[in-house]
Amino acid sequence: MTGSMQGWCKTVCAAAVLLIGTVAPGAADLAVAESSVVVLGAQTRAEHKQFVASFKRFLVEQEQGVQFVDIALGDDIDNTDGLKDIIRQKKVPLILTVGPEAFQSALRQEADPPLIAGLTHDAAELEKHPNATGVVLDYGVETQLAWIKRILPDFKTIGVLYNPAASGQRVAAAKKAATKLGLKFVAQEVNSPSELPVAMESLFRRVDVLWGLTDPVVLSRQTAKAILLTSFRNKVPFIAPSSAWVKAGALYSLEVDYNDIGVQTGEMARSVLRGKQVSSIAPQQPREVRYSLNLRTAEHMRLKFSGDIVAGAAQVFE
Repeated sequence: MTGSMQGWCKTVCAAAVLLIGTVAPGAADLAVAESSVVVLGAQTRAEHKQFVASFKRFLVEQEQGVQFVDIALGDDIDNTDGLKDIIRQKKVPLILTVGPEAFQSALRQEADPPLIAGLTHDAAELEKHPNATGVVLDYGVETQLAWIKRILPDFKTIGVLYNPAASGQRVAAAKKAATKLGLKFVAQEVNSPSELPVAMESLFRRVDVLWGLTDPVVLSRQTAKAILLTSFRNKVPFIAPSSAWVKAGALYSLEVDYNDIGVQTGEMARSVLRGKQVSSIAPQQPREVRYSLNLRTAEHMRLKFSGDIVAGAAQVFE
């Protein structure tokens, strides 16, 4: 292994542990006014705080008298810090859930108020529930493939590793989107993490770039090191789902603007507070696109970004 490879491996090993966050429990103020919006979920991470602060700021500016009750996730998901008691008061106009765990907690309690889901990935899950909508963190497949074509215009064959049960519908949509963009799309099934090494070696021989589709079987803390090292060794760029992966060695990722997502989610909440049925508000993807680049990885793979691409990046790792 070369000195460059050894140094890069140390970076991967150190940074891979940052890819998954944690949720902490807390307590809630149960004094609820009729205009109170419940904010359910942990706000321990910086992006959580940024999102919630932007959401609240927008609603305070738009809706006179609006108040908020913050409830962190507790160990008892059937009565998270008294949420069920708050719901029984029949005063809550809507609930904002922060993260997928909070959304599932609200669903388990059969919450009657409209649910606005924040910081979750699965639009299909939201569509299953008529009293829920939200802004998902993932960009649509059309957006993601269009950005691959923009950032890597000479790369024509896009590969993806996916679990059919978790991501089959998105992969089918991506194949159609790739055809429209003039790209070749190669999808490799992975039914369990143990299949990943063989699947990667097979796929990397056939593609120019690996697109990291958000998939719970394929992308996790346990698989991060293997994916990044295999990408680096084969000089096949890995397009990651977040800047944490880029810091660890992926080539680039699309990023969300948590301030803007807070406003976008707040606009949904304002519509509900003004009488619009939540069932008539379709889930949305982020409207602002940001991205992070790893120039060290690009140099290793002998890739050069155009000047405007580097200048437009939200984060650049060197």
